[in-house]
This record gives sequence, structure tokens and C-alpha cells, in this order.
Amino acid sequence: MKYVFVLLLFSICLTGNIIAQQNDFVSGVDYLSQSVATVDRTNSGIVNPAALGFWTSMGLQYAHSFTDSTYKGDDGLLLASKGAFFSIEWLHHSTNISRRKYTLATGDRIFRNFYAGISYGWFSGPKSIYKSRKDWKIGLLYHPKPFASLGLVVDRINQPTFAGFKQKRLYQPGIGLRPFGEKLTFSADGLFLEGKALSHGHGIFRLVAGPFRGISL
Repeated sequence: MKYVFVLLLFSICLTGNIIAQQNDFVSGVDYLSQSVATVDRTNSGIVNPAALGFWTSMGLQYAHSFTDSTYKGDDGLLLASKGAFFSIEWLHHSTNISRRKYTLATGDRIFRNFYAGISYGWFSGPKSIYKSRKDWKIGLLYHPKPFASLGLVVDRINQPTFAGFKQKRLYQPGIGLRPFGEKLTFSADGLFLEGKALSHGHGIFRLVAGPFRGISL
């Protein structure tokens, strides 16, 4: 018989922006430090909703994203259970326009080692420019081997209109490798806008070491 122990975790994440002021890629708190192929914690609902199919996604998280030494930035409060997610983000620093972003997401295992998820985001605030924007995102995650994972997220699949311009879909494929289990994780993601040449995309590479359980470098 298997016993599942669920622990509600509250974690404070201070994450420096990897791509600052790139609003083509970021519409909320910047989670580009997380790969769509390896994310499996509370922020899965924003990074890749497919990962909400993991028990490890359950939790409560506060996030703060900043771009410089003043540590001024955007904030988010995230709540997730297995298969369901809700978040509120207080955004100002990235565009100097105060607004709130809300996200609902769901995700689960579809087939063996294959997960899928979807999220819906909307905005509120004093500026009407944001109130009409609605974002849909889909995410896929596949674990062909215990040490390998593949992820794909398509953001703004509904191509919302913002400030009179139709927003291009954003594709983010990713790959993750854990040759020594949780002790070492390598991941690589690409960011590509629909209709743009591949040379205009961005690549993100990460190496995370976890010498002890619960500690990552």
C-alpha cells in the first residue's frame, strides 16, 4: 500500500530577470529561469500547465521578480493543487503601468509519461488598455526516460489584441536532462515568435546542482 503525504509549502522566490524588458516574451512575473521541460513545482501553472499533473506542483508560493540592484519589481501569489492552479500577480516595474494579472490553469496526465495542460489569464487595473486582454496558453510535457524530459508551451494561442495590435503566438520548446537524478539538471529552452525568423529567437540554458535534498545551486 502506498501512502501519499501532502505538505503545503510556502516559499519565497527572488528571481532575477533573464530577459529584462522583453515584453514580447513576458506578460507577467518573469519565470524564464524555469524550463518548460523540467518545472514541477507550484509555478507550473504559469510556466507549463502540463506539469500540474505532478503531485509536487501542490503548494503556496510568493514570487518577486526584479531587474536591478534596487530589487524593485513585480510580485505574485500562486496557489496550486494537483491538476488546478490560481495566481494573482501585481505588476508595475516591467512597464511602469500598474495592473493585476490573474491566471487559472489545469493540467494532468493524458497517457503514460505524457501530460497536457491549459491556462487562461486576464488583467485588471486603472488602465483600460489591459482590461480587454485575455491570454490562453497550452502546455505539453513528455518523459521518454526517467532522466529526460521534453516540453512545449504555446502562449497567446488566441492571438489577443493589445494596444491595437494583434499579439503573435509565442512558442517555447524545451529539453531537460538529469543524468544523475535530482543532483544535476541541465535544461535548454527556445523562445520564438510566430512569423519571425528563427534567428530572431532567444535561447536559455540552465544548469542546476542539488548536492543535498531541498538545496539547489
